[in-house]
Amino acid sequence: MIHKLQSLLNHRIVKSATIVAGGTVAGQLISMLVSPVLTRLYTPSAMGVLGIFISVVSVLSSVSCLAYGYAIALPGDNRKAIALLSLSIKIDFWVTLIVSLAYYVFSDYIADFLSLEELGTGLWLMPVVVFLAGLRFPSNQWLIRQK
Repeated sequence: MIHKLQSLLNHRIVKSATIVAGGTVAGQLISMLVSPVLTRLYTPSAMGVLGIFISVVSVLSSVSCLAYGYAIALPGDNRKAIALLSLSIKIDFWVTLIVSLAYYVFSDYIADFLSLEELGTGLWLMPVVVFLAGLRFPSNQWLIRQK
């Protein structure tokens, strides 16, 4: 039994999954440890604005690549994977451009609807963060493909 467990733990996929899970756990642990410090530095209303901002960015960035990032790890040759990565980045750019245009046209309405008046002129960061967060997923899939 112990020999089977050791051989399982030495398997490449299990090692890779352990590294990814360990990184996720470490990131969550850091968030939990820093949270009390941040709540002392910022007001509850500022933390609420941050929460709304992160929620909106999360939704928009998950849509920004239209899930083409999932396909990056699938092709047998790198040319197709690079084409999918390029397509994901281009789609992310165009979605970000649409979000930017919507921001510039409807910024007052968006801030009022999302209760982000406190963010004020900082709302221009939303398209930038959507673009960067949208790049994260295809980049991660490319790195997974490259092992």
